[in-house]
Amino acid sequence: MILLRALVAAAAVLAAGCATVTPQPQAVTTETNANWDRQQAAIVALLEWDLSGRFAIRTDQQTASANLRWIRTSTQDRIYLFGMLGGGKVQLEVAPESVVLRDATGQEYSGARVSEVLYRATGWHVPFESLGSWLRGIPAATEEIQSIEITEDGKLRRLSQSGWDIDYREFMTVGSLTLPKKINMIAQSQTVQTLVEAGQLQGDQLSIRFFVESWGGPVSSQEMDQ
Repeated sequence: MILLRALVAAAAVLAAGCATVTPQPQAVTTETNANWDRQQAAIVALLEWDLSGRFAIRTDQQTASANLRWIRTSTQDRIYLFGMLGGGKVQLEVAPESVVLRDATGQEYSGARVSEVLYRATGWHVPFESLGSWLRGIPAATEEIQSIEITEDGKLRRLSQSGWDIDYREFMTVGSLTLPKKINMIAQSQTVQTLVEAGQLQGDQLSIRFFVESWGGPVSSQEMDQ
């Protein structure tokens, strides 16, 4: 496997408390770059979807799991979590400047960021702000990339971004696209430390495993309300 690595700037490395490492040149073929460019272009064009799957979260203290349905349209996201913490359906409606969560009892939570609202309602951290890109197999466009590894055929293998290390274990074919199926995510030590200091996490581990069962195309307003 030929790997393409983007290394962190020295200042970012020092800020994270790590020793500076001199970047070593990597042999990257023109074909690998071309494959990656094609893969990104195809995935970026996937702007609306109906994703179904499940995920499991683990810390030093406890674990939780949920089934996931994520519908994205041109105007909003609607995210359904089934069985979170053993409860019923949690529904998130995400507009450009607001998030509203309704839990199984009908209680509502609102805010500006999905991850913050979800934590207040469930006590769990899931970085939904970047997941729309990560679950499609591309880096989040608005966040700095710490490191990245690409396979020779142009798929994302590993990514470090936004305080998380993401490992792509398996892909599947969806029409003309190749999209992730199994993804492991581990919060970096600085992310864990920040959450611990805020009183939002105990221990030194936070990891999430995603299993995507299916990718569907755009849905109607009636289907979203089902």
